[in-house]
This record gives sequence, structure tokens and C-alpha cells, in this order.
Amino acid sequence: MRRFTVGAVAAISVSIAGPAFASGQCETCYRREVRPAQYGVVQETVVTRPAQSVSYRVPAQLGVVQQTVEISPAATVARHIPAEYRVVHETVQIAPASRGWTTRRDAHGRDILCETTVPARYGTVARQVMVRPGRVVHEHIPARYGTVARTVVVRPESVVTSVVPAQYGVVQRRVQVAPATEQWVPVSRSQAHGPSRHHAHGAHRHGGHGHRQPISARY
Repeated sequence: MRRFTVGAVAAISVSIAGPAFASGQCETCYRREVRPAQYGVVQETVVTRPAQSVSYRVPAQLGVVQQTVEISPAATVARHIPAEYRVVHETVQIAPASRGWTTRRDAHGRDILCETTVPARYGTVARQVMVRPGRVVHEHIPARYGTVARTVVVRPESVVTSVVPAQYGVVQRRVQVAPATEQWVPVSRSQAHGPSRHHAHGAHRHGGHGHRQPISARY
């Protein structure tokens, strides 16, 4: 299919309005074809929800640990140890030896004065004696320890920020694929002599300007 420029079509229109129309014979004939604009449907990806940041609080994590603590501190105590005693038994003289005179009667009943000796008298007595004297002893008392349970913070409270990705969707949109066009295409003489001769005859009666049309097509 041949296409012509605006200048060429203008020359054709002049030639059509020239001798060809005067004689009623179409030597070279063209038909104007108008093609409407063409449209199609395209798919586009659009953001249905933009990305956003979300912050949330993470509470502190607690735990229980066993800890050794001092129940009582070390100390030094002064302790008094009393003296030690025991009982011992001793023989002691109760009365010393002595001499004296005593009167006796003999077998005939007569009084006899005799000098006598009285021996000493002894007895056993108990006596308490000190075995070890009293004293002060300094005693060291070590510290006492115990285990207690204590709650501690294993992980402190924090704020975590996460990004929620954007959401996308597909939409359809009608777009122009090709614009409307207008062109002149050649036709055979048999196709042009039918209605073209009728129009040419009418144009001749009205001054011969019936087929002069402005050309404003896109090529």
C-alpha cells in the first residue's frame, strides 16, 4: 500500500480537478480512508498501602538468682573461764598429846595416884584446793552466711521498630495504542467509475468543484 505526502495529495487533487474531470474519465484515482484511533488495556502495578513503621514495647524480662549474703559478721568474744577446784582429804591433829594424873584404886581399895600420858588425836578433814585459776579466753566467731533468692532484671525494657512493607495491586487502564489516521489509497478505474462518475457529473453541473476537499490527514 502506497502512502503520499501532503504535497503529493495536493497535486493529485489538482490533477483530479483538471482534465480528468473535464473529460469525465478518471486516469488515476484515490480513495480517502480514515482509521479511528486504536485503544488497548494495560495493567499497572500501583501501591495500595505504603510502607510504614510500627513500634511496640517489649517489657523487661525478670529472673530469680540465688545470692549468698552475710547473715552475721565475724566477731571476737571474750569468754571468762572460772577457776577449777577439787577436794582433797588430809589427816590433821585434832588434839596434841598430853600428860596427866589419874586416881585409881588398887585391889585392896586403896587410892593410887598415877601419872598418865594421853596421846595426840588425829582426824581426816576435806579441803578444797585450786587446780587451775580462772582466766579470760578470746574466742573468734566466724561470719555466718546464707543463700537468698533475689529478683533481677535479665533484659531491660526496650522499644522495637519494625517496617511493614508496602502492599501493591494491579489495575487495568485503557490507553491509546495508535492515533487516528487518514490516508489516500489508490483504487482501480472500475471502482472509481461507478459513484465517482456520478459525483463528477454533479460537480460539473455545479461548477466542477464537488471533489475538491481539504487534506488534513496524518501520514
